[in-house]
Amino acid sequence: MWAAGGIPCRKEGPVQHKVSHIIAATDLSEASASSSQWAAWLAQRFGARVTFLHALEAEWWALPEALSDSAASARALRDAAERWAREELGRWSQRFGGGEVAVREKIGIGVIGCGAIAVEAHLPNYAADGRARLVAVADVDRARAEEAAARFGVPHIYEDYRELLARGDIEAVSICTPNDVHAEQAIAAAQAGKHILCEKPMAISLEQAEAMIAAASAAGVQLMVGFTHRFYSFNERAAALIAEGAIGKPYTVRVRFAHRGPYESWSARSDWFFDRRRAGGGAVLDMGIHALDLTRFLLGEEIESIWASIATLAHPIEAEDAAVLCLQLTGGALGYIETGWHS
Repeated sequence: MWAAGGIPCRKEGPVQHKVSHIIAATDLSEASASSSQWAAWLAQRFGARVTFLHALEAEWWALPEALSDSAASARALRDAAERWAREELGRWSQRFGGGEVAVREKIGIGVIGCGAIAVEAHLPNYAADGRARLVAVADVDRARAEEAAARFGVPHIYEDYRELLARGDIEAVSICTPNDVHAEQAIAAAQAGKHILCEKPMAISLEQAEAMIAAASAAGVQLMVGFTHRFYSFNERAAALIAEGAIGKPYTVRVRFAHRGPYESWSARSDWFFDRRRAGGGAVLDMGIHALDLTRFLLGEEIESIWASIATLAHPIEAEDAAVLCLQLTGGALGYIETGWHS
């Protein structure tokens, strides 16, 4: 048993049956009395006012005790949740005339920047996911945008990302551009009411990152940075085992994150990676940032202090291509990170 907002809940285990693609814009306090317990649980989990402009895929693996009894089966719980959700959707749709609230088949996606990370990761995965609908791409290089659009069947092409953001049928965007414009584009996307998946690094200064967070918070949209390695099953399992105390208290952590660089190990399509002004740094911001995030994720702690030694050893560039970082986490553990574009 565990609690969500004071409501006792039972973890029923993974449930395959889903109620998908719920778009809601209403105060949960107005939910019908018969569903008040479930509404309160949703309010606790997703916020007092649910304003998802993208599809919320709800997996009913945790349900209020109020909807069940000791003899109720998992199937009955799922059915009860689905009936409530569909009834509420119908009520909300009538209230808003089918305009602001609707059940949509797919989430409208726009991709800003059509370089290697867009065409090798973002675009093919959106194209393969039945929950997403690619609406538009934008790139200052129109030929590159046209190439990406043709490859993935994207109907609309822009050179100015602001025109993409002005589309009402786009609910979320991927930002796949050089690091120095992440903040500008993410803030503009938030102000346009779009949810944001921004490639790492989030920005090239703390001030920019804080401005992005503030803009997303003010607009009520989701802002996520592409720290994909958190989602590998082995990293998720390792984090869970550490949290459970299966290996005891960690005192040190060591991470190595390196490859030959953006033009040898993967097909970067422009030279901005080696431009310190545009990239904001070198291998530490490109590769080391994954190691730093994994350290925080695995131990469930923040980094309290850090020391680094950087060098340019393997490439004739002005940015660093090798680095060793030593750090201390808030729980007292020490960390060592080796990163670079050298192996």
